[in-house]
Amino acid sequence: MGVRWFHVVWVAGVLVAIVVGMRRWDIEMANRKVAIVLDYSEVAHLAAAIGEQLQNVLIAFQRVGVTGVAIPEVTLSELTATGRVTTVPPALWRAINPQLPRLVSDLREHRYVMLTSVDVQLMRTLQRALRAKTKRHHAVIPVGGHSALLILRASSSALWDEGLGLDRQLIALVRDANLMVVPRLANTMALSDDWLKYIAEQLQLANARLIIFDGEEVLGYR
Repeated sequence: MGVRWFHVVWVAGVLVAIVVGMRRWDIEMANRKVAIVLDYSEVAHLAAAIGEQLQNVLIAFQRVGVTGVAIPEVTLSELTATGRVTTVPPALWRAINPQLPRLVSDLREHRYVMLTSVDVQLMRTLQRALRAKTKRHHAVIPVGGHSALLILRASSSALWDEGLGLDRQLIALVRDANLMVVPRLANTMALSDDWLKYIAEQLQLANARLIIFDGEEVLGYR
């Protein structure tokens, strides 16, 4: 009798193992895709080192199986370092726009920071990002229709290294190479509902399906 029950239990165990194994097989077969993601900074350094256009390097990686590129958030430090945005010395502000004498005196007291760029759309994007992050209005003033001034109502140096969302030029560059945009989001002490809404819009704009959190922690945890 004991041997008979042993066989019954053994057969039942085998059947359960087969069912579980088949279920696992179905799940694993449905998830056989692997995302091979490159870091944008490393790709940019490689392109510069070999003297090749960045777009051509991205296309070459796409042809050998790379599926995406992780792009970091843009910062004011990076934009000024690459020349896309230029700091305006206080002494030149009156010559550029003499209609704001009060701001001229404030500039000399370092209560404002002035930035300029020929990319008016970039300045508008920075204006929205800074407002979402700092909860302050930062004015954008067109200059001659070909450039714009961004007036930062803040003097904190920490603001220069804060992530301000995704760079639309990088998004277009990655997409043109038929690669997936993988945002690399940084945790921030300025986390708020407004900033989360702004980042959500950015992710939707990039059609992001994967996100990499910069560092060891996700948004909101430190």
